[in-house]
Amino acid sequence: MSTIRLKDIQIKKGLYDCQLEVPAEYSLAEDVQVVLSLRDSAIYIIKQTQWLTDGTLSFYVDSKELISASSIPLNRIEEEFVWNVSVIFDGNMTEKIRVGKGIFQELTDRILLMEHQKISPYFTVKDNFSLQMSNEYDSCLVYLESTYWLDNDLILEGTLIQELGKKGRCELLIKKNDQLMYTKEFSILQNRQRFSILVAKDELIKLPKGQYHFYIQVTDEEISYESQYLYLEKEKNQIMARDSEKLGLQFNNVGKVILAVDEISSLVKVKPSPVSDFFEKADRYIQRNKREKFKAIFNQYKNQPFKETTYIFESFGGRQYSDSPKVIYDELIKRKPNATIVWSIDSDFEREFKKFKIPYVIKGTKKWATAYARAQFWITNARLPLWFSKNPHTHYIQTWHGSPLKKLGVDIDKVVMPGTSTKAYKKNFVKEAAKWDLLLSPNYYSTKIFRRAFGYEGNVMEIGYPRNDKLVTENNSRYIDKKKAELGIPKDKKVVLYAPTWRDNDFIEKGKYSFELPLDIKQMKQQLGEDFVVIIRMHYLIANSMNTTDFGDFVYNLSSYSDISDLYLVSDILITDYSSVFFDYGILKRPMIFYANDLSSYKDDLRGFYLNYYQDLPGAIIQNTSDLIAELQRIAIEDYDDIRLEEFYQKYCNVDDGEAGKKVVDYLLH
Repeated sequence: MSTIRLKDIQIKKGLYDCQLEVPAEYSLAEDVQVVLSLRDSAIYIIKQTQWLTDGTLSFYVDSKELISASSIPLNRIEEEFVWNVSVIFDGNMTEKIRVGKGIFQELTDRILLMEHQKISPYFTVKDNFSLQMSNEYDSCLVYLESTYWLDNDLILEGTLIQELGKKGRCELLIKKNDQLMYTKEFSILQNRQRFSILVAKDELIKLPKGQYHFYIQVTDEEISYESQYLYLEKEKNQIMARDSEKLGLQFNNVGKVILAVDEISSLVKVKPSPVSDFFEKADRYIQRNKREKFKAIFNQYKNQPFKETTYIFESFGGRQYSDSPKVIYDELIKRKPNATIVWSIDSDFEREFKKFKIPYVIKGTKKWATAYARAQFWITNARLPLWFSKNPHTHYIQTWHGSPLKKLGVDIDKVVMPGTSTKAYKKNFVKEAAKWDLLLSPNYYSTKIFRRAFGYEGNVMEIGYPRNDKLVTENNSRYIDKKKAELGIPKDKKVVLYAPTWRDNDFIEKGKYSFELPLDIKQMKQQLGEDFVVIIRMHYLIANSMNTTDFGDFVYNLSSYSDISDLYLVSDILITDYSSVFFDYGILKRPMIFYANDLSSYKDDLRGFYLNYYQDLPGAIIQNTSDLIAELQRIAIEDYDDIRLEEFYQKYCNVDDGEAGKKVVDYLLH
């Protein structure tokens, strides 16, 4: 008997929309029913099923009916119940449904809370698909996703899997031996019930000596639900102590988060068992073996390009559908509708590509490696894995992603990034750049630096960045008003865009950095709230989310908005620090402010600058919130006609004519 596999689960208004991949031998069945059986004591039959394309069978599970069908008062029991799922084709029951390959992690978060019962997908050790019910009457469901120290303050981030009413309230509880010692109310972010809680060091060190556990409590309609203790399984058997002698975190062997106050010495790291040590080494071996297999794929197709010219695009390591690669992609599709194109993406960002029906391959898969090995064109705005060996038939177009203020590549005196050394970083950068066939540059200033910093001797197109074409072609009131309406930004207030960069030494892990907002937003709202709104746009490498819900309609956190050019256009003033965004913003000739509260350490201890930060910038340098407020008020009142903006434009932005994307596609097609 052929295997039936679970293909997908979607949640739709209290319903589970389940899709099964069904072998062809069942496709002619006239009577198809899905049977859910609970401990052989209750049966729930679904007669409404639907055949979709490609042998896919769809059916809906009504969670309310499922609870009713159990005929068991779940609010008076503590056990969990599992509904086994089978399908009957023309009276013949199949074997149990298996889980499709590669979807296990994606489907585990498809959870429903109905009538204080939790219903969730359940996968047995043999990968059979079932639905699990459990009593959630007196608890709330919380996923803790990350914990870290930020200047000795503690950050807890995660997701609350529970819908709250308008008067719902969330609190962090810190307990010692089940005795409540500290509470802090926090807000849920609008984006997918996420939370980010900051607990100040000053509050933690007030706690008596001892060890503490964390809980989340939700109060809705005067009923309170408390989570189990918070745990973070991926950090189990780890310690996160601080320089401070008072505070430390431990994750025990199941990942339970333990806070130690005045007891850091008592946090003894649990030695990994021989079994866990074996799996750690095995994982490293698997990754290394996987990479070797990918290398073999590149070698296998060394002289076997795709028959049809194929273009593979990637933006910011597969994290976005944005920037210059997107503009080039759009222009290429317009001029060559039948072009064979695929995007390389990180699996965490698959939803957006599905939404817009954009062809893609998932990074780290065989299909992904094969696409890169056989494609005729690579178009990306950041470096690709160093082990990629570009085959003779491939043309590698590197668009890059900004004019350099911070030192780059071999020009960096001391590299403080995770997972590399100064010597290795410089060597690898030059090795990567040697693969490029074309590099885009926004101006002569950047071209000179790129050649030296990247050790690049190849072809350069000094045409501006395609991502900035819109700043020339759409800089008009009609487009700007339309975007403001879409983003919910008022037309009668000055719009300030705050777009800072990341700090090399504030890394959480390789490829992820933290950032603490240096502005006093509360003070800014008090003094500017009647006339201004602020858009916050964080760098894509900054992993920790910003909780701005306390500031109402004064702050718009649009860090996840894909097209930063739209944010440039709707804003009247830019605030940045050491980010290269001001080179792009200069095309608009609008006021800029440079908020550099840590200028001395960044300039001297981290990367250093190519420009004279004090003399060459087209705006005021500010180092505290009070001065920032005064400068914003000055710009709003006075006619801002700074001659520095025009001089800056002529030096760094004068090649931008709105047609960079077209010029790159000319290169691709001819």
